[in-house]
Amino acid sequence: MRTQAVGFESTTGADDERVARYLEPQPIAEIVREALEAPLLPAWHALRIAPDSGHDARIQRLLADNAALARGHAAAWAELTVARRRVAVLEEVRSSLAKFVPDTVRELIDHAEGVPALAKREVDVSVLFVDIVGYTRLSEQLASERASDLLERYFGAFLDEIRAHDGDVNELAGDGLMAIVQHPDPRRHARSAVRAALGVLKRTRELNRELRDRFEPIALHVGINSGPATLGVTRIEGAAGARWTYTACGHTTNLAARLAKLGSGDAAMIGPVTRERLAGEFPFEDLGDVWLRSLERPIPAARLALPPSC
Repeated sequence: MRTQAVGFESTTGADDERVARYLEPQPIAEIVREALEAPLLPAWHALRIAPDSGHDARIQRLLADNAALARGHAAAWAELTVARRRVAVLEEVRSSLAKFVPDTVRELIDHAEGVPALAKREVDVSVLFVDIVGYTRLSEQLASERASDLLERYFGAFLDEIRAHDGDVNELAGDGLMAIVQHPDPRRHARSAVRAALGVLKRTRELNRELRDRFEPIALHVGINSGPATLGVTRIEGAAGARWTYTACGHTTNLAARLAKLGSGDAAMIGPVTRERLAGEFPFEDLGDVWLRSLERPIPAARLALPPSC
């Protein structure tokens, strides 16, 4: 095969080994192959092909086209790099904001092809309320940093227990939380809510022992109720703007919150629907009809204590 000298001249005068390689005679076939497979060129990517009476015109055109293609690739790569950085920033923002919304909302957004279905709908759920007994007095006795540390230690454990039983903490307010448990089988979500409550009580007992040198032992108010609730986004709008929250509203939720206030220590208060669905599965203690604040008539309630062995 005929060998022909092809000369290159860098517009920047860069001393690059890749340029030097082309200054020595090479087979034309090798020149074509390397031109077609050439990587994106650095600062010397704008090439001028030095005049040479022995050059094959086709090779010159081929190399010139390859140089133009390399410039196009470089520009496209720069745009892609910028786009990737923007996506990375958006993903970081999304991950940060995801920490402030319930798991249910994150799943709806992640799995939705378009706008997520956040409209209110009636769903059969179990609702669990937990708050710390006497937290106002306790917070007065502790420095704000220690009080915050106490909440983080206990509520972090509560969150793990609730998630382990298919619950979703949708509201945190000071010393209390609200969790929603959903499942197509009404008995199953009622059972999961009760097991989550027992898990919360058990972890409280364990942490009271573990942290006894740092904090005074705490007790909890725990209430559970099951039944239909309006589940979805509630939009509160004022002159300064709108606030959105995803929650379960209605009698089922209100009753669970009222029941929680009756309980204390190592026990959970159980609403009538939850007890009816789980009759025979747990050692419920019948409390008869009890009066709850803001209700016009008493409701049957039960108590479920954490076994001493737990």
